[in-house]
Parts: sequence; C-alpha cells; structure tokens
Amino acid sequence: MTNFLGTRYAFEAFTLKASSAINNILLPKYYDPEAATTLRLMEANCDLISIKELVSLGVIELETGDEVGKLAYGGGDVSFVRTSDLGNWELKYDPKQRVSQATYQAYKDKQSAQPEDILLVRDGTYLVGTSSMVMPADCQMLYSGGIYRIRVKDKRVVDPYLLLALLNTEVCGRQMRNKPIYARCHRYFGAAPGGSCTSCSP
Repeated sequence: MTNFLGTRYAFEAFTLKASSAINNILLPKYYDPEAATTLRLMEANCDLISIKELVSLGVIELETGDEVGKLAYGGGDVSFVRTSDLGNWELKYDPKQRVSQATYQAYKDKQSAQPEDILLVRDGTYLVGTSSMVMPADCQMLYSGGIYRIRVKDKRVVDPYLLLALLNTEVCGRQMRNKPIYARCHRYFGAAPGGSCTSCSP
C-alpha cells in the first residue's frame, strides 16, 4: 500500500476475541500488541514491573493536581504548572500562568512538590506521557489536574532519575499513548487491567 506521497508501507492488523475486550472498550490501539511483544522480548534481560505494582509496594506515590480556575490566574508570582509547561525533562523557566500566595497556601499541603519529584502529563492528546523532573528552584508551585506528581519513596529500589529515564523510553511511551480513553490517562494508571506502564530495569 502507498500513502498520498507515494511512500510504501505495510498494512498492520491484529485480531482480538470478543471475550478479551476490557470494560467494553473497542478502541483498537488500546489492545496494540506491539508493546506487549516488545516487553516479552525484554524479559530475558530486564526486570519488568508496572507503575501500579510500584505504588502498591510503597516504592512510589502518585498525586494529581487541581484546577484552581482561570480567575486565579495572574494574581501573584507562584508558578501554576500546566501540561504545556513540561518539556525536555524539565519545567519551563517562565510558566504561562501564575497564582497568588493565598491560592498557593490553600493547595500546597495536597500539592507539595519536592526536588526529584516527577511531573507527568496524564491528560490531553499529544502531550500524554511527557514528563519533567522538579528541581529545588521549582518547589513553590501548584500543578494542574492534568498532571501526575510521582514521588519515589524508596530510592533503594529505583532512583528518581532512572525512573524518569524509563518513563521516557519508547516502550513506556507507547503504552501510555495507547491506553488513554477520552484523553484521560488516569484510566491507565489506575483502573486499567494489568496495571500501568510497565518499565524495564536492567
């Protein structure tokens, strides 16, 4: 087959038994076998573990942000991190929105940020799976509801920088991009059968 530019490409398809459908989800990419095939090939050299397993073992914790509302924007000097403020494994120096100290005080206990926390986009389309590391200068901030804050609780099991690198591998990225339904990555990290993004530790 060829596309409109004349480039040839192979037609890819797979079959799935109706009984294997999960929660009546009929989106083909949800069942994309490519990631599973890659993980099976990696099993010989890697220890595979899901995000869900890491959470249940107490190795990491997940927290989501809050939507403070547009009326709070521009009222102060505290960074309000949105999904578009993440890129290249770090937060942008000048976020698009800021909020007041009063707004920060109202949300800071739930949204505490520490150095080496990882912020990961869980909501949206092309940005899902984008992640950044929190640096010491970033800690006074709030983040939107479309972002997960991942904190490593036991660095003997996984180093935060290694986890950031693993989340940015092709196989993890593919799993995260395939699983969101209605642009909601939280299905993937929580309710999705089989756990969450499976990472590889050599």
